[in-house]
Amino acid sequence: MCSRWVPKMLTDLHKTQRLGSALTFLERYHDEGEDFLDQIVTGDETWVAYVTPESKQQSMEWRHHHHPKE
Repeated sequence: MCSRWVPKMLTDLHKTQRLGSALTFLERYHDEGEDFLDQIVTGDETWVAYVTPESKQQSMEWRHHHHPKE
Protein backbone atom coordinates (compact mmCIF):
# COMPACT_ATOMS: atom_id res chain seq x y z
CA MET A 1 0.00 0.00 0.00
CA CYS A 2 1.42 3.37 -1.01
CA SER A 3 0.19 6.84 -0.27
CA ARG A 4 0.79 10.38 -1.34
CA TRP A 5 -0.25 13.80 -0.12
CA VAL A 6 -3.22 15.27 -1.97
CA PRO A 7 -3.79 18.93 -1.19
CA LYS A 8 -7.36 20.05 -0.62
CA MET A 9 -8.48 22.75 -3.02
CA LEU A 10 -10.46 25.45 -1.22
CA THR A 11 -13.29 27.34 -2.87
CA ASP A 12 -13.35 31.14 -2.80
CA LEU A 13 -16.08 30.94 -0.15
CA HIS A 14 -13.91 28.71 2.08
CA LYS A 15 -10.94 31.06 1.65
CA THR A 16 -13.11 34.05 2.60
CA GLN A 17 -14.46 32.22 5.68
CA ARG A 18 -10.93 31.30 6.80
CA LEU A 19 -9.77 34.88 6.35
CA GLY A 20 -12.75 36.10 8.40
CA SER A 21 -11.95 33.63 11.18
CA ALA A 22 -8.29 34.66 11.21
CA LEU A 23 -9.23 38.35 11.47
CA THR A 24 -11.65 37.57 14.32
CA PHE A 25 -8.87 35.71 16.16
CA LEU A 26 -6.48 38.63 15.68
CA GLU A 27 -9.06 41.13 16.95
CA ARG A 28 -9.81 39.02 20.03
CA TYR A 29 -6.09 38.54 20.70
CA HIS A 30 -5.63 42.31 20.46
CA ASP A 31 -8.53 42.92 22.86
CA GLU A 32 -8.02 40.02 25.33
CA GLY A 33 -4.29 39.34 25.12
CA GLU A 34 -2.56 36.04 25.93
CA ASP A 35 -5.53 34.66 27.89
CA PHE A 36 -7.48 34.36 24.64
CA LEU A 37 -4.96 31.85 23.25
CA ASP A 38 -5.68 29.42 26.09
CA GLN A 39 -9.31 29.19 24.92
CA ILE A 40 -8.53 28.00 21.37
CA VAL A 41 -9.12 24.33 20.58
CA THR A 42 -7.95 23.01 17.25
CA GLY A 43 -8.81 19.81 15.43
CA ASP A 44 -8.20 17.84 12.30
CA GLU A 45 -10.31 15.44 10.24
CA THR A 46 -7.41 13.41 8.90
CA TRP A 47 -7.91 9.64 9.02
CA VAL A 48 -4.82 7.46 8.89
CA ALA A 49 -5.04 3.70 8.44
CA TYR A 50 -2.34 1.72 10.18
CA VAL A 51 -1.17 -1.22 8.07
CA THR A 52 2.07 -3.13 8.38
CA PRO A 53 2.89 -4.76 5.02
CA GLU A 54 4.52 -8.15 5.11
CA SER A 55 7.02 -7.30 2.38
CA LYS A 56 8.36 -4.36 0.39
CA GLN A 57 6.47 -5.62 -2.68
CA GLN A 58 3.19 -5.59 -0.75
CA SER A 59 3.89 -2.06 0.45
CA MET A 60 4.17 -0.88 -3.16
CA GLU A 61 0.79 -2.29 -4.27
CA TRP A 62 -2.21 -0.02 -4.72
CA ARG A 63 -5.35 -1.68 -3.41
CA HIS A 64 -8.79 -0.58 -2.43
CA HIS A 65 -9.96 -2.07 0.86
CA HIS A 66 -13.11 -3.48 -0.81
CA HIS A 67 -11.15 -5.44 -3.43
CA PRO A 68 -9.18 -8.48 -2.31
CA LYS A 69 -5.75 -9.12 -3.74
CA GLU A 70 -5.92 -11.14 -6.94
